[in-house]
Order: sequence, then structure tokens, then C-alpha cells
Amino acid sequence: MEKSKIFGDFFASEPIEVFENKLIGIKHNDEEIAKVLNSIDVTDYFGKVTVEEILELFL
Repeated sequence: MEKSKIFGDFFASEPIEVFENKLIGIKHNDEEIAKVLNSIDVTDYFGKVTVEEILELFL
């Protein structure tokens, strides 16, 4: 990914820009995105959701 911007109606305890920056430079496929998602606590950015639920939005 060259750019990343996430929009939505969610409450994050961490700035979403931090997560967006983690996506820059990776390939846009489920394996690479899953690695990023599994390396962080997704609830810090998206509230009560699972890695699988977020991953579905990218594919």
C-alpha cells in the first residue's frame, strides 16, 4: 500500500493515523494485512471487533 485512510464511526483510544501508517508499504493481501492486525491490539483502534472482522473490510 502506498496510502492508507480509514473512515468510520468508531471510538478509538489510539489515533487511527498510527494504524494507517502501519499499513503503508505492505502488500494489499489478506496475509500481509493479517500480520499487521495480529501485531497490535485492534480494540485500541476499533473497539470491540475481531481481527477477522476488520480483515473482511480490506478484501
